[in-house]
Amino acid sequence: MPLGFFFIAFIVGVGLTTLGIAVSIAVKPGERKLALFRPLSVSTVLAIISSVAAGLGIAFRRAAEGPAVPGSAETTRIMLGGFAEAMAPAVLGFAVLSVAWLFVTMGLRKQV
Repeated sequence: MPLGFFFIAFIVGVGLTTLGIAVSIAVKPGERKLALFRPLSVSTVLAIISSVAAGLGIAFRRAAEGPAVPGSAETTRIMLGGFAEAMAPAVLGFAVLSVAWLFVTMGLRKQV
């Protein structure tokens, strides 16, 4: 199993937990739920950042270990491919987080 799978699985786990609390807030808002959602939201952002950093580290290591010459087309191809893969957790995580905050916004609107 590729290492990137574990990063995506971690984002999905943290993100779905955050999204679940957000849906709960949208259905029945409350201060306790909102107090739980805030650190979960931060946790999701930190999971995204750590996953992207790990993905970039893997890309750099792969480019450094490759037979390609620095500045060559092959090195550039490896680096761009690694950067693209490293951004996948950010795209997934921030999309989930955006939806979660929309649910929280609906719940807070009910509360006002």
